[in-house]
Amino acid sequence: MPCRLFIAARNISASVSKGTFSSVREYLGPDQNLGPMVLPNFVNIIITDATKPEMRAMALRQQWLLRFKHEITKENPTSYTIRTSVDDEFLDVSQTSKDVMKNSMIAFLQDEGATSVTFATDSVTFKLEKPADLVALKSKFADVFDTIFHPRKFYATEAEVDTIIGLGGEVELTKAQVISRIKNRLED
Repeated sequence: MPCRLFIAARNISASVSKGTFSSVREYLGPDQNLGPMVLPNFVNIIITDATKPEMRAMALRQQWLLRFKHEITKENPTSYTIRTSVDDEFLDVSQTSKDVMKNSMIAFLQDEGATSVTFATDSVTFKLEKPADLVALKSKFADVFDTIFHPRKFYATEAEVDTIIGLGGEVELTKAQVISRIKNRLED
């Protein structure tokens, strides 16, 4: 049975920008009630030769969530030394993206009062004076850096979304056509 792929038609939130894949539903015909999943918020592609499970596996399940591991490597009465590492997948990201991440981390950590910030291939190490709320820092760290890198690997370009908007917010494509048009954030 054909399915629909819903794509954000505009920036909806910090983690759902224009072009972000949102969900996949079975295609139930032209009279299907789509609720809020239409313009101005979403465009949709009817994929004529792919099932909902196939498209979910391809478009939505391959998420790129930066996962951070925080570890106290040294503690004394006045400070912590913390090593934060990212998952191995980040190591394959372009150098430009790594530089953006590094500069953003430096600014964030300095704003939080960190000193002695050093970077390795897969981690950042920094020193925080006590008392520091490490639980709050971990949560804030994840919140801040989730807004830099989107939670999905694959997306549609703004030009592709604009084309679909120009066609009324909905197009019919084959699975091969969809695959040829999508972009991978890890290759940007």
